[in-house]
Amino acid sequence: MRKLYTVSEVSEITKISPRTLRYYDKINLLKPAVIDEGSRSKYYTYGQLEALNIIMLCSDMGMSSREMRTIAAQKGAETFPTLMEEGVKLAKERIEALRTTMLHIEDFSEQVERYHRGRYAKGIYRRSIDRRCIAILPCKENDSDEELNNKSTELYRIATEKGMALSYNGGVVGVSNGESIGWFVYLETLEDYEDDTLILNLPQGNYDCRIVPNAESRAAYIAGTCSAEGYDFKKGSVVVFAELYDYQNSSDNLTEIQILLKKDKNEK
Repeated sequence: MRKLYTVSEVSEITKISPRTLRYYDKINLLKPAVIDEGSRSKYYTYGQLEALNIIMLCSDMGMSSREMRTIAAQKGAETFPTLMEEGVKLAKERIEALRTTMLHIEDFSEQVERYHRGRYAKGIYRRSIDRRCIAILPCKENDSDEELNNKSTELYRIATEKGMALSYNGGVVGVSNGESIGWFVYLETLEDYEDDTLILNLPQGNYDCRIVPNAESRAAYIAGTCSAEGYDFKKGSVVVFAELYDYQNSSDNLTEIQILLKKDKNEK
């Protein structure tokens, strides 16, 4: 004889309240398999315990009782295969969301570390930087901070509409073709994206870096300081003005200037 479970036994096993079980019965999501005609007592089978597990998993994944009720009304005998399909879909979405959250946390941790490291950096230092995938939007060399902020906001909007996962690491990047420098606002992406006009891959390499209190005039830096330090942009280069934020004091921001190029003296 197959084992039958009372409402109270099912509640104890599944941790679902009797009230909720009665609600599932009412909306035809899961009705008790047996009803005693004399006592009107209701009983569930072992297989229905498994069905309740599916309901709980779907609920944990964010599916509402109303959604499950609609599926039950529309699918009838196919209710639980449909719930399982929807549950798998929601679980994959949850996994993807959690993965993106972890990338954001790791990115934030790196940004905080870069800021604190930058506070104590003196003069020019060299560091190896991996290839970076960035989303870009053209800007002008002499754009004001307000204009750059507006373009960064527009870049964020466009990139997220394309489904790109973005870091909050960003700033301004100049890319030289040996004759002129193209300027862009940029935001680093959390993943690599290919074949998109919005995407630029910054090359891996040893970058000469320095920290300045605020973003210096890009034109003045290229024309003055870079030349004085021996950098020749006519040979092709990448120069990044990476913003470093103090998340406890928003007014105390730094800029790390990163230069990847050949030098016109003392460089092989």
